[in-house]
Amino acid sequence: MQLPQLSSKWQIGLLLSAWLIFATLLIPILQQSLIVHLFIAIPGLMFLGYLMGRTILPEPSTIAKWNQTGIPMLLMASLLFIFWMIPRFLDSSIQQQSFYLLKIFSLTFLCGLPLAWSLKKVSYITLNFFRIEFIATLFRMTWLFMTAKERLCINYLYSEQVLVGKTFLILAILFSLWPAIRVVFGQHKESTQKLKQEYNHAK
Repeated sequence: MQLPQLSSKWQIGLLLSAWLIFATLLIPILQQSLIVHLFIAIPGLMFLGYLMGRTILPEPSTIAKWNQTGIPMLLMASLLFIFWMIPRFLDSSIQQQSFYLLKIFSLTFLCGLPLAWSLKKVSYITLNFFRIEFIATLFRMTWLFMTAKERLCINYLYSEQVLVGKTFLILAILFSLWPAIRVVFGQHKESTQKLKQEYNHAK
């Protein structure tokens, strides 16, 4: 999807204000629940960073030279995403102000922003490699959260931990099946269009 470039001051201010409100007012509320913390707060920060990279923050030329293939910054974004999936660091981001600020900054500007700059550069094979690794990470997190006998995050209940494990499993299955679903429904759509064309031609 091609996003418009935001040029007017009020549009830029609106996006930055949305990020500021989300980071300072909503995140403390969202992180009170483990499942909301993992599946809304963290992706939300990444998405806002992605929007900035696609609209108001173009890739600097010095970074573009280093990131010509898109792989270096995509790898950095992937590692940071995995870092914030680790329960110990989730706890630290709630208990320590420094870790909280690090989470806000890194997920927005070192994860979401690089994704916006890099996804359009990587080859189809590279993109699929990262997709497979992302699915594998979801299965690893499923195993971690569902097999642990004790609380992994001291700030959350064990029941939430089990629910998060099941959610990781559902997401892993959905992402695994998505290419097949696209092929099936894409072929169905293509067949439907051909039938319509033949019907119109017959008329």
